Amino acid sequence: MTGAPEVDAKRNAITKMHKTYYRLAQKAESHINDVNALITGMERLGLELFGDEGLEVPSLDKGKRIENVFGDPIPDAINVRPPDTVHTKGSGSRKVSRKEAAIRQMHKPLRRCKKCRELVRHDSRNCGKEKEKNKNK
Repeated sequence: MTGAPEVDAKRNAITKMHKTYYRLAQKAESHINDVNALITGMERLGLELFGDEGLEVPSLDKGKRIENVFGDPIPDAINVRPPDTVHTKGSGSRKVSRKEAAIRQMHKPLRRCKKCRELVRHDSRNCGKEKEKNKNK
């Protein structure tokens, strides 16, 4: 969001002014005489520029300060809606058919069962179960 060129120029000038002030304040803060000289110089500059005896900073409300910094006024109403719900597609897993499971099992290499000492597709934990399962079919 870019503002008008005048607002940008004003914002840049204000930023430069603040940088200059803070740079000078950092240089002067090591000695009290330097701090007092900086204060006196700033007061003289204020008198030359504005001609005021009382150099009080006008109190601005929060809205005006934000408008000065950003260049745009605060909107009267802000309409915020909750985000739309997200619908994910899912994990992509599906139940494998018996035929597909059998094909995958056939491609696996055979293993030697420690119980029956044969090259088979089971291990020692389910050695007897496999034989009983095949008998029941």
